[in-house]
Amino acid sequence: MKKCYLLAAGFLMLLGSCSQDELVDVNPDSLGDQIEFSVVTNGATRANAIYHSNNLPTGFNVSAKSDGKSYILKDHYSFTDGKWINDNGTRYWPEDEDQTIDFYAYVNGEVDWNPATSPYAKFKTFTVADGEEVTSDFIKNLETSSSKGVANQVDLLYAVKLGQTKTEDAVTLNFRHALSQIVFNAKNVSKNLFVKVAGVKVVNVKGTGSSFEFPDANTDNNIKGADGEIAGPDYPSGANGWGTWTLSGDATQAYGVDLAAAVPVPYGETTPVALTTENDKDAMMLLPQTTTAWAEGNDFYGADAGSYILVDCYAYNIADGQGGEGNVEAAEGEDGKENIKETLIWGTDNGDGTYSTRWLAIPASFNWEQGKKYIYTIVFGKDGGGFIPGEDPDPVFVPVTFDVTVDDFVTVDKDIVIEQEEAEEEPEP
Repeated sequence: MKKCYLLAAGFLMLLGSCSQDELVDVNPDSLGDQIEFSVVTNGATRANAIYHSNNLPTGFNVSAKSDGKSYILKDHYSFTDGKWINDNGTRYWPEDEDQTIDFYAYVNGEVDWNPATSPYAKFKTFTVADGEEVTSDFIKNLETSSSKGVANQVDLLYAVKLGQTKTEDAVTLNFRHALSQIVFNAKNVSKNLFVKVAGVKVVNVKGTGSSFEFPDANTDNNIKGADGEIAGPDYPSGANGWGTWTLSGDATQAYGVDLAAAVPVPYGETTPVALTTENDKDAMMLLPQTTTAWAEGNDFYGADAGSYILVDCYAYNIADGQGGEGNVEAAEGEDGKENIKETLIWGTDNGDGTYSTRWLAIPASFNWEQGKKYIYTIVFGKDGGGFIPGEDPDPVFVPVTFDVTVDDFVTVDKDIVIEQEEAEEEPEP
């Protein structure tokens, strides 16, 4: 969440959205009548893509209404030489100091603007970039196709400030995120298991919103309370300064990231291994929505299939229970030891002592809300179950559970837990 402060050094000039709109008297020659901008923020995430804290957008648009007429029509402001500049020219407050102005601002997307009918501002049809349509061919080609990645996905921001009059104080726009942010980590809690992960996808989610209605209420309140929990009745969407999404059609999409190289997930690491969270460069920006998890007996594609997570990985059992990578076969009889060799549990054995990853399907229901960051931690070694995606989805012993907490941005942590039973220890002679 970031706050933009519109420092009202003067008066805004009314420009009509249509030729028949009336103009309001202004004083453009008076010192201090023009409006200036200053932006105040704090921290950062993914540069030039996800705006949070001190990672500011390079520009934003503002529309405004007064007395049921357009006051400003989609003016664009850009940050130039250390200050926000209106690319459409100087604006002024009306001469009547009691006349109120309602501001609607946004970053990215296209907006329908109608100052006479509520909701006055709507994002037009918005489609999340880099989606793959989920069809039978999508499933058949999983092992040979590449994910599109998330490079073209954008952060969609909006802000509303109502009932403003001429003032020497700041007119504050608090921008909110219209989308949900999805990132992935992994960890391994079994010393009998070694894992590598090469990619991840979320599958069977909606990728297009037919509209997003701006709220007819200020977006002032910050949703994060002092204890990190969601503050008061200001959440969820649809009330008290939160916009409302309407999603389109029955078509479902997959959104995924292929890692540059398979990432090892060894046993014993206290901090989860980042899969898509490093600088949030691979964070997914997706539409808020609620889904039902894929259920055994369903196809893996189609409107009624249910949602799931695909993890491109391999996992092998470690016979000596030390949690390390590449347990080599010991020479027979060496130091009285038996041969020790890892056993592949999931993946492809290349026949030359190396393994390749395969996609594993993990049923998962999603309940994404705007303005929240969801961290899915894939935990190998505890609870649950996965499936081979395809026409005959055999179960695989790679279990899954979920844990939910709330943190900054607001962040929701979910654990996807994947387990292998630990071998029983032999009794001492």
